Amino acid sequence: MRAFQFVDPLYHEPIDRYDHSPEFERVLEDALPGGWRVERSGVWLAASPPWRRYPDQGFKLHVSAVADDAEAVLRRVAEVCAATDTEFKCAADPRLLRHLNSKRAGRGSSGKFMTLYPESHDAFLALAERVKVATDDFAGPYVLSDRRVPGSRCVFYRYGGFVHRSRLKPDGTREPQIRSLDGHDVADRRQPYFVLPDGVEDPFPAEPDAGDGDDGRIGGRFEVTEALAFSNTGGVYKAVDHATGDDAVLKEARPRTNAWSLQEGYLDAIGMLEREHAVLADLEPTGVSVRPLGVYREWEHAFLAQSFAPGQPLRSFRARPEVILTPYLDDPDRVAQFCGLFRTVARRLLDAVRRVHGAGYVIGDLSPNNIMVDPDTLGVTLIDLESAHRADDPVATLAQGWYTPGFRPLDEAGRRPVTPADDVYAAGMALYSLVLPVQHFFHLSPEAAPRFLDRFVEAGLAEEVRTVVGRLTDGDIDAASAVLDRWSTPTPALA
Repeated sequence: MRAFQFVDPLYHEPIDRYDHSPEFERVLEDALPGGWRVERSGVWLAASPPWRRYPDQGFKLHVSAVADDAEAVLRRVAEVCAATDTEFKCAADPRLLRHLNSKRAGRGSSGKFMTLYPESHDAFLALAERVKVATDDFAGPYVLSDRRVPGSRCVFYRYGGFVHRSRLKPDGTREPQIRSLDGHDVADRRQPYFVLPDGVEDPFPAEPDAGDGDDGRIGGRFEVTEALAFSNTGGVYKAVDHATGDDAVLKEARPRTNAWSLQEGYLDAIGMLEREHAVLADLEPTGVSVRPLGVYREWEHAFLAQSFAPGQPLRSFRARPEVILTPYLDDPDRVAQFCGLFRTVARRLLDAVRRVHGAGYVIGDLSPNNIMVDPDTLGVTLIDLESAHRADDPVATLAQGWYTPGFRPLDEAGRRPVTPADDVYAAGMALYSLVLPVQHFFHLSPEAAPRFLDRFVEAGLAEEVRTVVGRLTDGDIDAASAVLDRWSTPTPALA
């Protein structure tokens, strides 16, 4: 199930049609007394006693958990709720919980395995203590919209609506609403940080400052200058390395997010970050990837520091005026310019893939997102190698599912171990995207892939482009390289 299937009711069946697995429902059947109702609602199972008890809004509790601990956490918290007649909801099954904790989950709502609705403020305070004690030996992902209940590692709280109230916005979306203290409708803000409505006081003391050290530098060395991207697992930041004066990139990892089950436990975002550091260290002699500068801990988070790769991702490079091809197929000079760029980038990308394979790794998830191209030199650098692994790596089975749609052979994606030929296929599709970036649609009509290139060649594109892409998607990097070596193209005009 893809992430967009959870959020796009226009083009996909609603999530209510998903047939959830029975693990969590069985726990609730055992833990709750007779008379309680358990009903499916979207991604949730909602549990309630025979009478409704909670108000329209107030402080609610959230309990977080990794999937490996979820059944035990659910049983303990459900028993507390049963003893206090507290309504609650939980993720409907482990698969949905993994989605809620995944890298692409919404940062304003991620991590919430259970939501508890106390009937009053006093009940909230008492319930917070009981649930904290019941889950004392568990830790879960941090719920970014909340604060932790003091002394807990998996129980959180925020002020918000208990019932669904919303207003229709001009763009057609709906905004959750609560009542302000003076009786007006205001937005129920669900941000990736804790915020209280005006006039509402925090019922617990504020947490200690979780800043980045006394001098504001990560590891006392890296000063963040710009945020480049955010996901549920953490941010990506541009920084200055005060040890050298050079630019650097910091990748952040939040504990227990994006957790994958392994025989010996689970691998979370921090474990993935540490794996990536080891991969980059092994690949540093090849010169095709960014250099690792260390892993640093600040508060509970980890940061992988790495050298700054010049240029821009291939997904952005292909939108540069000198690379865009489609409107200029009737201009031989522009076609020749494109072919020169294509040949140079292709040779350097294939060289990078060969070097990674020579070091004993497969890349696993190679796409225009993690191929950096320097527009001044057309140099190629690989980034975001968290999916790279050796054949005997414990994550090899998991890596079968770590790929970008459109950049893994269509009939085998996710069904078998990743091989070097899969990286070669991905390189072919990445180069294809320089011509036309529609690879993620090919699963709808696989025969369209060669047909598009045929049309471009008929319109004037060099036959070698089609041949190189075809050899690569067949997994034959040597044949593709031979075509590139024989192909005489103009020297590309660099920006």
